[in-house]
Amino acid sequence: MSKALGIALVGGVSAWTAHLLLSYLLADLGCRGDSWMLLAGRHALTLVAAASVIVVTMAVRPFLGGQSSVTGGARLPAVSTQAVGPSMTVRPFLARVALILNGMFLFAILLAGVTSVFLVPCV
Repeated sequence: MSKALGIALVGGVSAWTAHLLLSYLLADLGCRGDSWMLLAGRHALTLVAAASVIVVTMAVRPFLGGQSSVTGGARLPAVSTQAVGPSMTVRPFLARVALILNGMFLFAILLAGVTSVFLVPCV
């Protein structure tokens, strides 16, 4: 497995975990006295986590055979599933798994971030 594919598989769950833990920390600080800085911090945390999931998801593009902006829009060849070795046949599957999982983690991050707009951290 390549480094880019490994980062794509682990990056989404890492961003979601960091967002979840830091959101709980900011919510706990909000119980002591909510301010506009904590609210801005929660929103900035959501944007950074969502952006990082999007960035690591872009690492799977070469394994899916899509167009790349790095190559000037030229179509990249898909990784052959009939290549020599078992690891080459697993890459497109893992790329699709990473794409689906990162989409779910992105949804979870955005959903958790939206709740800070409507709910106060401590009642």
